[in-house]
Amino acid sequence: MNYEIIKIVSNVMEANCYLIKYNNKTILIDPCVDVNTLKKYDVTNLEAILITHSHVDHIFYLQELIKYYNTTVYLSNTGLKLLHDDSLNLSSYFIKPLKIEKDSFKYKLLSDNEIFINELNIKCIKTPGHTVDSVCYLLGNDLFTGDTLFDRSIGRTDFPTSNSLDMRLSLKKILNFNKNFNIHPGHNNSSTIEEQKQKNYYLKF
Repeated sequence: MNYEIIKIVSNVMEANCYLIKYNNKTILIDPCVDVNTLKKYDVTNLEAILITHSHVDHIFYLQELIKYYNTTVYLSNTGLKLLHDDSLNLSSYFIKPLKIEKDSFKYKLLSDNEIFINELNIKCIKTPGHTVDSVCYLLGNDLFTGDTLFDRSIGRTDFPTSNSLDMRLSLKKILNFNKNFNIHPGHNNSSTIEEQKQKNYYLKF
């Protein structure tokens, strides 16, 4: 299946939003841009919203997007509590409390290694550490890592539900795939696994 990846940098803490375009359809990873921004990219029908983790900078426009597009949200099966808790999603600390209405949208809770959206066969890989609900999404040779793995860095582990040991295990899990995936992180530049093995201090050990 051929697809195109478009990165949009959000105005909320410069988080990355990714559009996956295929067969005149669009999937969005991390709802951190608004409807008007998506219209500039000709997004008229949003097939799904995928959440890598439920921190405010990655879900800031979720309520707006689900109301406008009436689409299904995919997230970790440990993610709902964080999504609706202002102290866990950090919105009460950084900006203002998010009021994401419970049961106001369709959602699918994902398990580790679960494959979904049949046309693309996207795989959910649970990678707790930055948050308990952190996941990566694998599509072909492209790995969307959220705030688990960055270019030359990793996500912080000093937030509520963070765990440094879980982060180490999650990074090891990614490396154990032993494939040179393209890395599309939640902030900053894209890269590859092999490049990070050479330049990322946290992966050298």
